[in-house]
Amino acid sequence: MFFKSIPAEQVHEAIHRIGTDLHSACPETNRVYVESGSLPDMATACVQREP
Repeated sequence: MFFKSIPAEQVHEAIHRIGTDLHSACPETNRVYVESGSLPDMATACVQREP
């Protein structure tokens, strides 16, 4: 989760680190997609996905 007060450059750097770490753990990974949304949106999405 990222706070609104974090500059875009720091978000970009964090996402890049996540992608690098993921690729180190799973070299077959070619792409990493990050979906943006607000916390209430994510909570709703989690509830809707449960069987």
